[in-house]
Amino acid sequence: MADPVSARSLAAALAFLALAAGANAQSLPDPTRPPAHARETAVAAGAGAAAPAGLQSIMIAGGRRSALIDGRQVRVGGKVGTARIARIDETGVVLRNADGSTETLRLYPDVTMKPHAQASPAGRRVAGRTQKKR
Repeated sequence: MADPVSARSLAAALAFLALAAGANAQSLPDPTRPPAHARETAVAAGAGAAAPAGLQSIMIAGGRRSALIDGRQVRVGGKVGTARIARIDETGVVLRNADGSTETLRLYPDVTMKPHAQASPAGRRVAGRTQKKR
């Protein structure tokens, strides 16, 4: 006959495994899924309307530049809808439409970049003049 302690240990281990499997089955959010506001905009636009292109990622390696737009990897000269990719830089992609107009897709549309004044290091003169020691 089995030892009562080992039978309890086996039952506890099986219960623990069953609970752990249930906890592991919880779904995690998809990090590549568009943000909620982008999904709501696409739904509000309706099925018949063309949703604006969505820039998801920019890859720059060596001399090669590509972007992930609406789930497709494209390079300069490639097409997105009826527009062609004119330029890819660190912050966005420029699309050139058939009529010659351009549209810029920003990786972070709510961020505006402003140049900042370079601060002079502490204790140094900005003018560049030096005084002679006497």
